[in-house]
Amino acid sequence: GSDALVNAHEVAENGDIITLSSGSFAAPVWGVEKAITLRGAGCVADDISGVQPTVIAGEMRFSANDEEYYLTVEGIYFSGEARFVNLSRPKFVKCNFNYFLTAYYEGMNNAQFSNCKFGGFNFDGTTNTTFINCVIWYAENMNNSDRTVTAFNSIIRLRGYADALSAYNCVFTQYDWGRLSSYSVAYNCIGIKFGGL
Repeated sequence: GSDALVNAHEVAENGDIITLSSGSFAAPVWGVEKAITLRGAGCVADDISGVQPTVIAGEMRFSANDEEYYLTVEGIYFSGEARFVNLSRPKFVKCNFNYFLTAYYEGMNNAQFSNCKFGGFNFDGTTNTTFINCVIWYAENMNNSDRTVTAFNSIIRLRGYADALSAYNCVFTQYDWGRLSSYSVAYNCIGIKFGGL
């Protein structure tokens, strides 16, 4: 049922695996607070196999900071805001986020995103974030040298300055006045309609 994630998370321990089917699920009240592996059926509908996505409805929070285990999330569509608070070394694979941002300005460090799509990503409170084969349609608040970001083979639409971005084989476009600052580096990248790239 829709509370399957809530019930499974309640009894889970760090290192456990929770697998969700296609369908829509409610988020735990305080979000995922354990360093578990959370797997869904996919973040978009698969027209060939007929498999529908796993959807987390409403706001979802992630908070996991364990020395032995780390949070891994795979194949889920987050239809509301996804927020992080005190999150260390998470890995997100093939996830679709409406909007990803901090909760209470407490940080996320050493995060890795692979094959993910973001409607928006707010970099406040982040450190050492890596994107591999991702699309970020609205990237904001990268204008701080502490918010180091590394991107490989990704498409990024910048809003504001990116002060600590290392990009490889990426495509950039801009929202409003998005720019790479002189502190960022881009290797084999393309800027589309980008003044000053």
